[in-house]
Amino acid sequence: MTGLKYLGGNKMKHSKNGLENFSFQKKILLGLMIMGVFLLVVSCSKEIPEESVNVPTEESVDAVLATNEIHAIVIENNQFMPRDLDIKAGHTVEWTNKESAEHTVSFENGDLDEFLPSEGRASYTFMEKGEFRYFCKLHSGMQGTISVS
Repeated sequence: MTGLKYLGGNKMKHSKNGLENFSFQKKILLGLMIMGVFLLVVSCSKEIPEESVNVPTEESVDAVLATNEIHAIVIENNQFMPRDLDIKAGHTVEWTNKESAEHTVSFENGDLDEFLPSEGRASYTFMEKGEFRYFCKLHSGMQGTISVS
């Protein structure tokens, strides 16, 4: 095919691909613009439903903290310390074994029966009022009571 020339201000040649007049930088810029528009359309098309986002309010955090207070009982010298504890319903008690000897935290009613190796931890959240007696199955003298009001 014969080439055509324009003799005006712009010199233009007819070519097979028709893009000879675009410089390399213009081709890259055009490609980036097309990708940018595509990414903008894709990212804006996915909306997150408002009800699926759970942002805690100050009141809800305060309510959780008020009802889920954590009380610590440490196992040292073959004793639960403190041995007896008065708490409110909704509070949690956490037992920590600070000895090298193994222990258990076992409730008389069977609700909790945890083995505690050295540095082991067990916790229980008391949802009902009442007295809960607990003991160590491995050491008969280790006993205590949690009173929940």
